[in-house]
Amino acid sequence: MKSAFRVGLFLLAAGCAACLGGRGPALPREAPVLDTYLRPKIRQAEGRTLIAADGVMLPAAPELGAFYARHRDHLVWSGAGGPLPVADSFLEVLQAREEEGLSRQGYHLEAIEAAWQGWRRGGGSRRGLVRLAELDLLLTNAFLRRAAQLQGNRVPPAARQWTGGGLVEPDLLLDSALADGAVGGVLDRLRPAHPQYRRLVQAWSVYHRLQSAGGWEVLVGSDPPRQGGQGWTEAALRRRLVAEGDLDSLIGGTGFGEQVDRALRRFQRRHGLAVNGRVDSPTGAALGVGVEERLRQLELNLERWRWLPLGPQARYLLVNLDDYTLDLVEGGQVALEMKVIAGKAQWRTPLFNSDLKQIVLNPYWNVPPSIAREEVLPALGQNPYYLEERGIRVVGGVGDQARVVPPDSVDWERADQEDWPYTFMQNPGPDNPLGQIKFLLPNPHHVYLHDTPNRELFFRAARDFSHGCIRLEKSLELAVHLLAGNPDWSRSRIRQVLESGQTRQVDLAHRVPVYFAYWTVGVDEEGLVYFRPDLYGADAALQEAWGR
Repeated sequence: MKSAFRVGLFLLAAGCAACLGGRGPALPREAPVLDTYLRPKIRQAEGRTLIAADGVMLPAAPELGAFYARHRDHLVWSGAGGPLPVADSFLEVLQAREEEGLSRQGYHLEAIEAAWQGWRRGGGSRRGLVRLAELDLLLTNAFLRRAAQLQGNRVPPAARQWTGGGLVEPDLLLDSALADGAVGGVLDRLRPAHPQYRRLVQAWSVYHRLQSAGGWEVLVGSDPPRQGGQGWTEAALRRRLVAEGDLDSLIGGTGFGEQVDRALRRFQRRHGLAVNGRVDSPTGAALGVGVEERLRQLELNLERWRWLPLGPQARYLLVNLDDYTLDLVEGGQVALEMKVIAGKAQWRTPLFNSDLKQIVLNPYWNVPPSIAREEVLPALGQNPYYLEERGIRVVGGVGDQARVVPPDSVDWERADQEDWPYTFMQNPGPDNPLGQIKFLLPNPHHVYLHDTPNRELFFRAARDFSHGCIRLEKSLELAVHLLAGNPDWSRSRIRQVLESGQTRQVDLAHRVPVYFAYWTVGVDEEGLVYFRPDLYGADAALQEAWGR
């Protein structure tokens, strides 16, 4: 990832490499403990296994050997008097409570504390120096692993939903942290700055506390409670709704009154269910999900957020298919947000990433074959003037051979055959489904972003009305943002071209990555947590990759 963030870290690390190499080796070198202990351990670690002094086998970071080779196998966390303040600072980071779904177990905290205590007991003896060398390896390994995992490296790139987010090398980050002693600050820069990530972290903490307190009663059974019905006890339902905060308290009666009805409807809304105040089968299934599964769902979504680009120069578009929104993210902050319209259930917008490279003003619309077959031809059969009224042309041939042909020269009797050599193209104008602006990004799904004349659909809560492409609420604002780096393409110039009706293609000065996402957990500004079904199987796929 060639961002200023990465370059700055690299320069900082390169500038202080010599001083780092001299901080640790102020220990007595006449005792060959560093050679006889440290180097063999590093060679062992190159096989991805780090063996602590007590024989415990720990997973080793792949960068461990290269890091110490660059530092001439010298200790980096200790000086003549033992561990440096930066080591104490990092130990406090590791000892902090679990957060973000990254368990402390992955950083072998117990082995680190045992090595630290062993050094204190051994002092300057050979055994003490061995424990100090072990402590150095363990702290370095823990930092490298944490830095990698904060960047979504718990699964290999091939198992990720998106690619191309980039990775700041953990060993360069460690150089930076050791140079200024701000381990926690360096690691904090790896966290996505997007507000949704921070809200998910807070939600994870809430559900983790719920799990630590014993979770909640999982309601199961074939006859769930309902108004006037039998099944689970009403008291059990009330306790279940209180557990996640849908019902304020258990006070206020024991029956299925207005208070419980409101709480149940809130629960249904949070889980994307029909809001009917009844414990029907879908609602009963959601009530039957335990806290462990909800925690894991949060962890899976947090992991996917870490795959996105980071750093002050990071700029990308995030299309959220779960709540039909789009964010333009710059330097981790949302610079522009808007509503979008996504694909219908039968034409669901796929999950992928690509680069936006070109904007088309006043675009033509090349009607996809499926829409031509299912919509245009039937409409033409009912209204012979349909093409003329909509400004649709008939095109014969493909590529350089494509030509507009008169409709009366077309053999319409063969229109339902596979080898029918014609397509449809709609002129720019008020009826063009692409509106006034189209944003092109190469992909095998033929998906792009575009304006739309059907503005009333943005007032709907569920906006799944397209054939797979993404319709934008604020296409002009997005074009202005993206063309800010192009000379002579101000807002007024864009408007001038749009008003002229002429088709213009503009290449962006800098490509912009676009990520299509479906989050199965979301948190609104009020902290309300929403759980959604895994429609794309992304959670299941990531869970399987974790298992491998």
